[in-house]
Amino acid sequence: MIVTDRDKMKAIRDNARKVARFVPESIGRMIVAYISWLIPTERVLRRECKLAEPRGEQLEYMWRDGSSRVWDTERLSRKLARVMQAGTGVRVGVGRYRPIAIEMGRRIRGLVAKQLENRMEDEDDDENVEIDPTTGEPVDCGGSWNIVWDLQSTHGTRIARQHYAVHIGFPGKLQPEMIATFKEISKLWHQFLEGESAEEKGPKRKRKSQATGRQSTSGSAKTTRRKRIKTDQEVARDLDEAMADGLRTLLGPEATWRSDKQAESMRSIMSLKTGQTAINVLPTGAGKSILFMLPAVMRETGTSIVVVPFVALMEDLVTRATAMGVDCIRFRSSLNAGREGVPRAARLVVVSADIVSSAEFSSYADGLLCAGLLQRIFIDECHTVIMDIGYRAKLGELRSLHRYGCPVVLLTATLPVVLEDWFRGEMLAESAVIVRDRTTKLNCRYRIEQVKPGRGAVEKHTVDIIRQLGEQMTGRQKGVIYCRSKGQCEAIAEEIGCGFHHSGMSEKDRHEARTAWADGRGNRWIVATTGLGTGIDIEGIVAVVHMERPYGLVDFVQQTGRGGRRAGEVVESIIVHDGRPQREDGHRSFVDDINQAQMDAFISTPGCRR
Repeated sequence: MIVTDRDKMKAIRDNARKVARFVPESIGRMIVAYISWLIPTERVLRRECKLAEPRGEQLEYMWRDGSSRVWDTERLSRKLARVMQAGTGVRVGVGRYRPIAIEMGRRIRGLVAKQLENRMEDEDDDENVEIDPTTGEPVDCGGSWNIVWDLQSTHGTRIARQHYAVHIGFPGKLQPEMIATFKEISKLWHQFLEGESAEEKGPKRKRKSQATGRQSTSGSAKTTRRKRIKTDQEVARDLDEAMADGLRTLLGPEATWRSDKQAESMRSIMSLKTGQTAINVLPTGAGKSILFMLPAVMRETGTSIVVVPFVALMEDLVTRATAMGVDCIRFRSSLNAGREGVPRAARLVVVSADIVSSAEFSSYADGLLCAGLLQRIFIDECHTVIMDIGYRAKLGELRSLHRYGCPVVLLTATLPVVLEDWFRGEMLAESAVIVRDRTTKLNCRYRIEQVKPGRGAVEKHTVDIIRQLGEQMTGRQKGVIYCRSKGQCEAIAEEIGCGFHHSGMSEKDRHEARTAWADGRGNRWIVATTGLGTGIDIEGIVAVVHMERPYGLVDFVQQTGRGGRRAGEVVESIIVHDGRPQREDGHRSFVDDINQAQMDAFISTPGCRR
């Protein structure tokens, strides 16, 4: 690792922005040998042979020659220009090389960094700028540059670095998280600069095979076609056998596919080529998670990344995957995880959507890509772009996942046909292969309860229904009540005497409320907002009650889908409302309007609602 300071004057005061660069392994070994063996040998020879010592200015430089002076920037620029002219025909010195190198960096596949050039022009002269040790970028909090981690201790990062403990093994502000990021970027440069020779070999082999093909006779061409068809059939048969073996590894020796569509979805995913996209629509409880767990136990299938919309889903997913024997980790930022360096390359990596475009995760994914490990990316519960305005704002970050060039798989239980074209366009999946199964839940009984408008009428009727259903529950059976606001959520929970779950709580409190309810500690019921309506797989949910109209049909299907997820379970789905139309929202999009219109049609349907 070579560390340099960006600013000489600030470096004197140990206040410069330090940059770490890593040389290729072969050169690194040579440098280590030079420092470890040659320099000590030189000292011994000079002492034993009584040779003159080198000038003091040369002692701290590598590859020194007693008959030559130190290379300053001007001399280095002349040498570089001479070499560049010999190799490219253009004289490029240090001054010209720097902007060219920056542009090359932008063109390196996978090397993506957020450019803050306009802001950085002013920040370069600001000695009060604080740098995020994870990304190397400034962090602005309330008008001053600070690291959020240090702000929790009621002091700024500058005070933390000057007066409190830092990692003793690393210089100044160059902490382990930032070094890990620099290392991954250096690897991308190595791949870019050293990859040319490998690329030149490929076309020659291809041309040779093409030439051989032109010399083949008509009869041999027919034989080749027959052989290729047979090979494709063998490949398909081998894939089915490998998938079946993986399924038995996950679920036991008697495991079978839950449906033909689940098997078809898995087959289409494993057949995806580089840069292709797939959409898989399977009903809730139909085993979508198997689609990304199974490749993690198959041979030679590399690493899969799963992007989930909510933190709660990460915990549930990682717990289930680990229990099934899958090599699975949850990716967390180094500051939150309390680790040094990047996490290991597991077979299944789960990451939340809010950090998927961070510099730290991008470096990690780029490292997997460079090592040839990254095989596919799954975006789970991708219907969230329809039902969550905040998540919809992250579409740009989710789209950027296509830059890795590996197959991208979009998984959902709810994608209305009327929104499919919009969804394809938003997710850059216009040409995606789609496997769609019927999402009807035959084990769900739907009921609509309309009460007369009045203060507290909906709440009172909801509580009455909950008590009636609670009397019918046995064993570990339980239920969920969905509300439209945090205030309603807490009020109903207090009335019933149960726990509640909403986004206004800390993650620790949400986890405790969720696990206590799932484990049967306390009340059979939990009151929640939409955050508990996606991806949670909990046994024994036999009642789902909505107090007032759900926001849309996609929301309703997802929330109702939390129930009846085990064989033999039947779920009661009840909506309690007073018939009044929902309040108009001027910020709604046409997607929200369609989602709500379909919900209204469902409620007003007089016959079977399946």
